[in-house]
Amino acid sequence: MLDNVLLVTNGKGGVGKTSIVANLAGLAAKAGWSVLAVDLDPQGNLARDLGYLDRSDGGQGLLAAVLLDQELSVIEGVRPLDAAKGAARLDVVAGGPQVARLSDQLGIEVARSGPAGYGRLGEVIGTLAPPYDLILCDLPPGDGAIGRAALRMGRFVLVPTPPDDAGIDGLGRVFAELQLASADNPGLEVLGVVLSLVVSGAAAVERRARVDLEVLLGEKVLVFEHTIRFAQAAAVACRGRGLLAHEYAARAASATPWYRAKASGQPVERYSSAAAGLAEDYRQLADEVLGELAGRLDIAKPATSKAREVVG
Repeated sequence: MLDNVLLVTNGKGGVGKTSIVANLAGLAAKAGWSVLAVDLDPQGNLARDLGYLDRSDGGQGLLAAVLLDQELSVIEGVRPLDAAKGAARLDVVAGGPQVARLSDQLGIEVARSGPAGYGRLGEVIGTLAPPYDLILCDLPPGDGAIGRAALRMGRFVLVPTPPDDAGIDGLGRVFAELQLASADNPGLEVLGVVLSLVVSGAAAVERRARVDLEVLLGEKVLVFEHTIRFAQAAAVACRGRGLLAHEYAARAASATPWYRAKASGQPVERYSSAAAGLAEDYRQLADEVLGELAGRLDIAKPATSKAREVVG
């Protein structure tokens, strides 16, 4: 088990998992943490959210490191950070289509040698771990071999879920998989559940979802207070530009209003009106998540004040 690894997982796709990884990683680094984001999803969308698609190898390096014992290099400095923050950094291990091949090969190895075959992924990530305060892993949906290997190397798990019945019902499968993994990784613990894709103004839906989660998971599993709103236009724009929510919001705030640009013959750039609200959602969630991690890992890192600067 690697103490500084936080796995973000859900049994289904389309729950905002990758965007949560990207924004937490960016805000943690801005707050002074040294962060490594590891993309274990064959879709490789973390490259779009963090804007390093042109430097991504599609997971080829990760595949070669795990299967061929080659040294795994990272994409360094995916965000420019203030040198005054010392060791703060945001680096990435790229994922993508080659991760699907890795998952297949791990499955074959496990079929041949048993659960010990999952261990190679942890060994590889472990060689990178020491310089980082936090390693954030974006897991693929489903219960494939790559996800099972990750659950046997990490310490903390963060589970995003939409507030609808289908999303909450699917958590039973997620926690069953966590239970299986804990036999080989007894230190694995759920950091908490995050309500994602919450429609603004749907307070009754959120309240019911929290009641349902308490019934399903009990009081011992933390459901974070702050949620991530459903803001499709802003989310699509962020991914399309390779910007995190607070970066997109900053651009929106400083942009010339479209009607003035049009009147003066300037290029018109339209920004979603939900930009500032979405950025604040991620900031508040980062406050909670980093606060929980700092306490459990005994890390003397700011969890809120520095993160707040990048939004407001």
